[in-house]
Amino acid sequence: MSDVILRNRVFQLAKYDTLEATRVAERMSDPWYQCQAVAAIAAYSSSPEVEKALNRSFEIGLKCRDPFKRVASQAWPLSAAIKAGKSGKALTRLFSVLGGVDAIKDVGSRAEALLLLQHAIMPIGRKAYTPIVSALLTNCKSVAHWRQTRAMLDGVLLVYSISRDDGNRLIKALDCDYVADKIRRAIADGALPRRRVFFP
Repeated sequence: MSDVILRNRVFQLAKYDTLEATRVAERMSDPWYQCQAVAAIAAYSSSPEVEKALNRSFEIGLKCRDPFKRVASQAWPLSAAIKAGKSGKALTRLFSVLGGVDAIKDVGSRAEALLLLQHAIMPIGRKAYTPIVSALLTNCKSVAHWRQTRAMLDGVLLVYSISRDDGNRLIKALDCDYVADKIRRAIADGALPRRRVFFP
């Protein structure tokens, strides 16, 4: 049975059978999917299992060989920590995770990883999304890939959806007029993105 199927199974089991969900997760071999599965267990578990599952999920994600997956995988335990009422832990981990972003050499992949992290931590608010958006805009000063454009568009619009003042400041700070114009058009059309749901 593939790790994708096992992960999806854990997502369902985690809601009502922590023990069985944990058993299924332990059968997985790919840290990318196993990290997501264990994060789901943390998201739905009761104390003290939450802390244990969160720490394990963070650690498993860091075992990914690919730098993109190593960073992006952390979005699931970050989201789980917030869902479990542990926003302080999520914020502390976030600053640690951001230290690995520069290891992602492909600028498009780096932008995707940052956007995924942003989706995860938006519920915490300004103190969490500010360093991510700052890193995202720095990464996208020279737009060389369509994924950078998409990440900037969605990243700024996510902020705008909860703080128009912060969103407008970000638009003014953009070095790319093309992306700024796309963002303004999206706002005018009411096309604001929805935050990703990590645990359906």
